[in-house]
Amino acid sequence: MTGWVRQADFIAADGAFGVHPPMGPAPDVLFHSSRPLTSPGFIMVQRASSETSVLTAELLEAADAFDAAQFRKDADALDQWLAPDLVYIRGTGEISDRAAFIEAFSDPDLLFEPFVIRERSVHLLSSDVAVVSAEAEIVGLLRGSPFHDRFRYSDTFLKTPQGWRVRFVQVTRLVEP
Repeated sequence: MTGWVRQADFIAADGAFGVHPPMGPAPDVLFHSSRPLTSPGFIMVQRASSETSVLTAELLEAADAFDAAQFRKDADALDQWLAPDLVYIRGTGEISDRAAFIEAFSDPDLLFEPFVIRERSVHLLSSDVAVVSAEAEIVGLLRGSPFHDRFRYSDTFLKTPQGWRVRFVQVTRLVEP
């Protein structure tokens, strides 16, 4: 097989093959090979393109619903979305848990204006683990004080018998240049 491959996603342009370097993840780059993508140092992973499309669609739907629960400050919905052992790394670097996440996003003194999500991508790690990442901009009021944050986030989803659940959240604040 030849063609374009996005190494970080492990999926070729036709959705059928991907590559994974044995020493860890590769940089998020595109490269093209006119020779077959089997060479020393690379392990070929095959995933049916229809399975990839279905999983990606499921994850985008799950990510939309999870984000909507946060915007609505819906503690009951967040309780359903979050795995019991959630790890939440805040933009400050502080490590928090599920209870802290629900408390932060259901605070009655928190008011959101439109929340902007850009460059969302789905990274399938297996058929039951995926990372949804994006850049976000959030504006609002917290206890009457205005705030405006820009950050990148990664939500790691785990497929359970009850459906997709969020197991790990990492937030990294972006500084203005």
